[in-house]
This record gives sequence, structure tokens and C-alpha cells, in this order.
Amino acid sequence: MTGCNQCGAAATEGARFCFRCGASLSRDDEGVGDPLIGRSIGSGYVLQQLVGLGGMGRVYRAEQATLGRTVAVKVIHPHLLHDEQTVSRFYQEARAASSINHPNSVGVIDFGRTEDGTLYLVMEYLEGRDLADVLAEESPLSVERTVAILLQVLDALGEAHALGVVHRDLKPENVIVRRHRSGREMVKVVDFGLATVLQGDATSITQPGSVCGTPDYMAPEQARGLEVDGRTDLYAVGVMLFEMLTGRLPYDGDSPTAVVMRHLTDPVPDPRKVAPEREIPGAFAAIATKAMAKDPAERFQSAEEMHAALRAALEEVVPPRASGAFVSCPRCGTMNPESMRFCGTCGTRITGTMDALGDHRDEALDSRPPAAPADEPFVGFVEELDWLRAHWREAAEGAGGGRLVVMRGEPGSGRTRLLAHFADEVCCGAGRVYWMRPHPSGARVAAAPLRSLVASMLDVPESDLAGFLEREGRLPPSVRAGMEDLLEPRGLSGATPRPRTEAVVVALRYAAERALRRAGADRLLVVVDDMDRMDALTRRVVEKLGERGMLPRSMMVVVLPSHGRVAGFDAPELFVRGWRMEEAESFVRKAGGVVQASSSVPPVPPGTVHERLSPLYVAQVVHLGMPLREALALEPRLADVVARRLERLGGRARELLQAVSVLGTRAQREHLWKLLGREAPEDLAELVRHDFVLAVDDRHVELAQPFLGQLVESSIPAQVRRDLHRRALRLTTEEGAPVEVRAEHAYRTGDTMAALLLLEGVGDRALRRGLPEDAVQAYRRALELVRRSMYEQRGDADERAFVLFSLKLGEALERAGDLVGADGVLREALEYVGPSDPKRGHFALLLGRVARLRERYREASRWYGEAVLVGTRTLDREVAARAQLEMARLKRDQGDLLAAANTYRVAVEALDEAEAPAGWRVEARLEHVATLLDIGDQEAAQGAVREAERIAEEAADVGLVARCRGARASLLELQGQRAEAARCYAEASEDAVRAGDVESYERWHRA
Repeated sequence: MTGCNQCGAAATEGARFCFRCGASLSRDDEGVGDPLIGRSIGSGYVLQQLVGLGGMGRVYRAEQATLGRTVAVKVIHPHLLHDEQTVSRFYQEARAASSINHPNSVGVIDFGRTEDGTLYLVMEYLEGRDLADVLAEESPLSVERTVAILLQVLDALGEAHALGVVHRDLKPENVIVRRHRSGREMVKVVDFGLATVLQGDATSITQPGSVCGTPDYMAPEQARGLEVDGRTDLYAVGVMLFEMLTGRLPYDGDSPTAVVMRHLTDPVPDPRKVAPEREIPGAFAAIATKAMAKDPAERFQSAEEMHAALRAALEEVVPPRASGAFVSCPRCGTMNPESMRFCGTCGTRITGTMDALGDHRDEALDSRPPAAPADEPFVGFVEELDWLRAHWREAAEGAGGGRLVVMRGEPGSGRTRLLAHFADEVCCGAGRVYWMRPHPSGARVAAAPLRSLVASMLDVPESDLAGFLEREGRLPPSVRAGMEDLLEPRGLSGATPRPRTEAVVVALRYAAERALRRAGADRLLVVVDDMDRMDALTRRVVEKLGERGMLPRSMMVVVLPSHGRVAGFDAPELFVRGWRMEEAESFVRKAGGVVQASSSVPPVPPGTVHERLSPLYVAQVVHLGMPLREALALEPRLADVVARRLERLGGRARELLQAVSVLGTRAQREHLWKLLGREAPEDLAELVRHDFVLAVDDRHVELAQPFLGQLVESSIPAQVRRDLHRRALRLTTEEGAPVEVRAEHAYRTGDTMAALLLLEGVGDRALRRGLPEDAVQAYRRALELVRRSMYEQRGDADERAFVLFSLKLGEALERAGDLVGADGVLREALEYVGPSDPKRGHFALLLGRVARLRERYREASRWYGEAVLVGTRTLDREVAARAQLEMARLKRDQGDLLAAANTYRVAVEALDEAEAPAGWRVEARLEHVATLLDIGDQEAAQGAVREAERIAEEAADVGLVARCRGARASLLELQGQRAEAARCYAEASEDAVRAGDVESYERWHRA
């Protein structure tokens, strides 16, 4: 038997990993054969490599699949998960750590628990050395370098202490130092794993008398198990300062206990006497001695106070330079080189001069004035432009109407850049160009992209579309119906509602033709950018436009999906692959960047330079100030290059950028100020200069690239992100934003109850509109929140919510055609539904329908039988009646028409008795009519049609009336009464167009 070095558990000979904690039992194969390698955890974090082990868990380098970004994931050891106190402490510490939002503190961007109970923490991935390694390899450090490092540590601690978070285990191993190309060092404080939350009513998880921390850096009150606060961390900073000045620790001993006792009892040694050969300045010796005082009241009382003392001591030792090479920030006082135009800490424009250190920004960021995207040079894409031009000609000259084409590519591949250049050509050639983008909030607001596009084509404010309808009294009924659906999507009524897609297409064509006439143009180009991020109605309309003959001859639509293929199109496709290497180098030179660094920079490793490069990547490298080939060798991922740029932003500018990303791709400045709690025009100016955002006009700003917003939003520390979305939810609620926008923010706050209410509303409305795809997304999110709550603390309310949203999601999936997914969701939740629960009848009904559509007829029959029994037992007559209707459909599918007709009759009577909605009663009768006609019983069919029409008229539902009259016209035509049938078809088509059922209108109008 061997033992585990991590948890001490015994292990059998030959075992490579501990059965309790999963730690490697051999130093030679750490991570080899690790079952977690390759696994996806949380929101798509794929674990790739084991990079560290600790007492609480294992740390992996991982990739966030959706963004291609490198992150670090800490997985808690399995043997600790049985301890509920550890689990509770994990959540509290994770919330504490993820509330810190500072450039010098590692960002905890996500945390949670997987379905199998695995606890995980996701952090930004850091490259660099810890301070312990720096001291071991490079000690002694200069006084200037020592101060520069510790000032950044104190900045991070000041932010944490202001939030009530104490690190409790500060030591050189928890300070990561990375040197930028400019020579300056960026410091990150990591591992707040032993933090204690000190906010008012928070209950400390740490038991009284417990001792946590590292003995060499432990304050006396911490060693005694007494209450700790920010001054405890400052004691550790004092020990670190002592160590950096002298090259040794203030206290040593034969055991950890002996070291702790010396911290408790021995006087603080004088650093100058410990290392006289280093000639330590007295001011720094005094700071170390004060920081290490036994009594917290005698220490520095805040990180800011110690920060100021270190800066003052440095001024005594290193006088201000006569050249005026350093300037002071007027807002926060941080010292910056004269070459810096903005403060490295807060981002404020710098004025004045003084000697200073502590800057952690790379000078390369300000080495050139950043160009706005419109001013960037256009290179490459020769074949792609020729392809677009060819289709543009065919749209105007070819047969079969206009053209719809699809341009696919990875994020940042240059499609938008290419289309913008092509659009300039179109405008120069007497064409009109319109862009259709997702809702600026990022939420899938019903019909929002279409509404904005149509308003632009009609040249009216979007808010005045209703007024336009009132003023235009002679609009064709189908156009009016489509416009009304854009204002408020309602769908076509019935047991299974359908969207009014065709009516909206008619309205869009009308707006396009009007735009051409008004502009005197001969052709029209519409660019649909990020189509798969739009709502279901918009996607269906664009898919409809892709059908042959749907587009007018002078119109071309270019669809840009966010990723992958787009279903529903039979259209020409082009895959945009980015720039060849020589094209990328041409762009870099024209943009003022550098292709290859000096010979001192290591060459690009073989195979690093890809055949094609992302234009967005190349542009970010230029903004970063790195030579292109060096960037390809060191940071080949787009997301990691952007992360480097974000790292260099000042704290306040970064906060503003985070606020923009939370509000979406476009935001009002007034809303940004409300979200931040302050006005920040100077920070906004910095973001504009560095090409993170664009100043659209006096009121609005827009992200320079949507991908940047996604990356920034996902990089915000988890609790900070939730708080921003909570404020955004209040703001959007006050502004009367669409429910989809409010649901988006509520979902991201982690406030389960508020989010569930809003998500349920979004899903229910989508189903009523006949858009199950949008309902699926809403219900999935709701179910995800419920599952998360169940993992953290299971309760009856969580189980009820789990059952409810599983049922709703199952129905939405079935309507969307995902029968396998619906079956899985429903069966999983059925385990929580007892035999006498009224909801069991609804589950049986849905499972039966799924089985029937999958042609599993015996299984469907069993489920329908159970639904009838449960409905009868629970007095839910509507469930029993709908089960009868489903059994009639089953018999019809099996070809037993006589039995189906009889069962339809029973179902119709049962639905009437249950006082079911008119849509169900009419639809059951119309299906009964079709079955009666199939068996030749025209007389019974005629009576059923009349009864269906009566119910529809009583309900005052024009769409249902149209369907009934269409069925009656078909019956009259079958009976040879052509004149009467024609009159009835005319009435049906008139009703259909009033209801917005353009498809039925065209069918009956032709008849």
C-alpha cells in the first residue's frame, strides 16, 4: 500500500491516482490518464491540462468553447464534497472572490456544481511566475521594483477590503508577476480561497478558534483564531516587504507551530540589522515594522494608508527626476511615466509631473493613435468580392427573381468587414443598402430586427410605425396584417398556433419596393448579420425569402450566421476564411503596425503560422502593439489577444466597458451612467480611442465588434457581473423594455425566482405566437436555473418548478420537432410526478403524442390510456378529452378511419363538456370532417362543419372562421355546388387575409 500526498488516503500498489481526491500518486505522470481531461464542465469549459494541485483541489488549463478563450478551472477534491460545511464555505468564498473587480486581482468569472456534484471555480488564466520564484531567482530586488510590486498588491487588497473580503492567506506564492514587453511588471493577487466575508449580516463559515493560513505570514490574531480584518492582510504584506528587503523571513523555526509562536511573542526584528549588507533605507524598515505590529491598532489601518507610505518612502530614496519623466494621476494619485496619456490604474487623462512608480500598463498600447474601424485599410478578399459581384448582377439580370446567399465563417473572419466594403460599392452604383442586426440588448426580442429594418425602409422612426399604419389608409390587407404583426406578433389562433410569417414577408416586400421608389435606386441589398442570434419569427421570414421566387428581381439578401450552417436554406454559400499571411502583413504595415520584431525575439515556431488569419485577430494585434509574428508565436488565439488588451485598460475604463457589454452591443450614454452610478465621459473617450467602442452620436455608443462584447461580459467576475445585470434589470424595467430584455438580465443575475417568472412569460408568449424555438430557449434557461438551485439546496419548491418547466419544455420541443429531446426531458421529470398528481395526465398526453409522431403506436396508445385514467381520476376533464382527440389521431395515422371517426365524435363531445378553448373544439371538428369525408359520410361532415363555424363565430376569431369556411367551401366543391363553393372560398379568403393567414388566402383566392 502507498499513501496519497494530498489527502493521506491509502492506495493500492500500481495505482496512479488517489481514489479519494484524484491526485496523482506519481510525480512523473501528473495529469496522465486524468478522467477529467477532455471533460466539459459548467458553461462549456473543456478541461485540457492539469497545471496544479492543492489541498482543496486540482487546477486545470481549460478552454471556454464558445469563445475560444483560455481559462483556469479549479475542481474541488471529491473527498471534500461529503462535508456540507465545505460545500457551504465553497459557495460563500466563491461569491466573495468573484465580487472583486480589479486589474490586480485574478478574476473569478464563474463557479458552481455539476450534475454529479463536482464543485468548480473558473478563473482567468494567468501566465507568469509567482513572487516566491522571482525572489528565489532574482533576489535582491531593487527598492523601486519592490515598491512597484507591492503597490499593485495593495491596490488589489484595497478593492477587496472595501467589499468586506479578507484574503487570509497572502504570501509570495499567491502573487503572480508577469513582465510586459515594455519591461513593466503586471501583478495579480490570486487565491482568495480562505477569504472571510465581513459584510453586516453575513455569517462566517469559519468556526471560532479555527486557524487558516500560512504560518510564515500569519498575523497574531489569525494565529489565535480571533476575528480578522483587512489589517490581517497588511501584516502579511509587511512580512513580504521584510522578505523582499532582507532576503529572509522575519521568523523561522523547527516546525510551523514554532514559527507561529514567534509571530505571537517575539518582537519585530529590524530589517537593517537582519541584512546590514543591503543598506536598507530607514523609511522602508519603519514601514515593515509598523505593518508587522502585534496589535492591529498599531499597524496601517488601510491598504490605501500603506500604499501612500510606500510612495512617500520611495520619494525620499529616489528623488523626482529632473527630466519630468513621471506624472501623477489627478484622480487616484498613481505615478505614471510621462509617455502615458492615461493613468494605468484608473484610466484618467494625466496632467502634472511627479516621481512615481506602480504603473502596470504596457506603453505599446499608446504607441500610436488607434484607428476607427471605418478608417482601417481594406486588403484581400479578392475572390470573395468577385463572388458577391456575380450574384449582385444575377439579382438584377437573372431569371427567377432576386438572390439570397449565405456567407459563413468563424467569428472575426472578416465577413462584416467584407460586406461593409461591398456595401460602399453598391451605394456608389445607385443601389440601396440596409443592415439587419439582432436586438442591441442581445435578447431575442420578437420581430425586433424586422421591425427596425422595415422602419428604415419606410423612412419612419421605429416608434412611429403604428402612426404610419394609421396614416396609410389604403394599404393592402395582407400588408397591413404583416405590419400589425411586426408591431405586436400574435400568430394565428388554434389548438396549435402558427406564426404569421407570410404576412410579414408581404409587408417586408412592400417596404423594400417603397424604399426603391423613394430613393430612385434600381437595386436593393439587405445584409442579415448574426442571423442565428435573432428571434424565431425573424429567422423564419428570412428563410421564407430564400424560397425561389419570393424575392423581387432587384433585391439581394446576404445572410451572415454567427456560426455553422443555417437550416432552411437552399442557397449559394461562401465560406470566408480570413486573410492569407501576405494579406495580413500588408494590413499590419498599412495600419502602422510591425510584422517582425528584432532578431532578439524568438522566431515563430514551425506550424504556428496558419494558412489563413482572422482579420479581427490581426487588428487586435496591431492595437496591442505586438509584432504580428511574435503574437502568432505567443498568443495565437483571438480571445487571448483581446484579453491582453483588456488587461491593460485602466480600472475605471474597464468598468465602463463592462457596463457597455452588459447592456448589449449598443447603449445610451445616460443608461451607462445610471448603471455605473457616475458619469464617465473621459473613460468613454479612452475606450473610443482604443477602438473598443464607437461613439455613434451624442446619445449612443456601440461596441466596435460584438465578439468583444461577448468576451468582456463573460470575463467580468461572477458576482460583479450578476450585480451589473441586477442593476440593468431595474433600469430596463423602469424604461419599459421588452420582456425578453428583462428576462435576459434576470437570467444572468442568478435571482432564480425573478428569472423564472420572466422566462416563463417569454416562453408562454412564444408558444402562443407559434414560435416554439424561442420558447425552447426560455424554458431551457428556466430549467437550468431550477437544476442549479436543486444541486445547491434541494427543496419541494425546486422539485415543483422542475416538473413545471420540464413539462413546458417538453411541449415546446415537441412543437419544434425535437421529439427525442422532448421524450428525454419528459421522462426525466416524470420520476418526480406521483400517480395521483394532476400533472401526470399532461405528461402522459405529451409522451403519447411524441410516441405517435415517432410512429411508436403501441407506446402511444398506452400513454393515452393513462392520460384518460388520470384525467378521470383527478377530475381534469380537458386532459381526458384531449387524450380522446389524440387517440383519434393515432387511429387515423394507423389507417383505421372508421374507428378514428367514432373516436373523433367522442373527443368532440368530451371537449364540449370540458368547455375547452374554442381553438381545440374547432380543430377537433375540422379533423373529424376530414375523416368523415375519407369514409364518404358527407352528410355528417356537413353538420360538423356548420357546428365548427358556429363555435368560431361565437369566439369572434376571424382566423378560425376562415378555416371553417374554407372547409365548408371544399365540401361544397366536392358536392358539385361550384357557384356556392366559389362564394364560400371568397368569404374564406377575405377572412384569412384579415387574420394575416396569407398562405390560406392565396390558396382559397386561387380556388
